[in-house]
Amino acid sequence: MPIEPEPSVFKALLSACKVHGNTEIAVRSARKLVELCPSDPATYVLLASVLANEGYWDNAAEMQPSFFYMVLALSMEHKKQNAHWLMQRVHLINCQLKLLDFVLLLLCEV
Repeated sequence: MPIEPEPSVFKALLSACKVHGNTEIAVRSARKLVELCPSDPATYVLLASVLANEGYWDNAAEMQPSFFYMVLALSMEHKKQNAHWLMQRVHLINCQLKLLDFVLLLLCEV
């Protein structure tokens, strides 16, 4: 091609491979997609689906752990980014609960 194709072109090609059962092109497309956007879970899901549909169960099963590890890594990164916000909310809730306990204690004494 005169210009470098975007990841969406390779995703469309990978999806077409799933429909038409072309494992060879699916693997080539998936390799290129992993180079372009390694953290996109769609690549792993589509490739595992193509491999499973064509009877390559062992290869599809190998895709599953890498997919889950990648999703876990993304989730952990997201959690790290929001950890400070979450800790502030937990602290706020703890303070509110302590205040509520104090108010209930005062009300019970009356």
